[in-house]
Amino acid sequence: METLERAIEEDPECARVLQQATACRGALDGFIAEVIEDHIREHMINPATAHDDPRTVAAEALVEIVHAYLTCPPSRRYAANSAGR
Repeated sequence: METLERAIEEDPECARVLQQATACRGALDGFIAEVIEDHIREHMINPATAHDDPRTVAAEALVEIVHAYLTCPPSRRYAANSAGR
């Protein structure tokens, strides 16, 4: 955040600052998706349970949803939400 704040103060070119902020957001969203996925796999899925167990299937579906939502570009995410209404 400090780097972006400095960029805003030092760089009069808004487009470059926005591009940096967008890149940071994308990286952070990807990181958050990985942390949530790891948490679900480690704490919600029992490795001893069969792969077709309803809880395992639901947890895997949740991993896919979270990963798709957090790694999907916002413009596509909003378009998909609007289409479902």
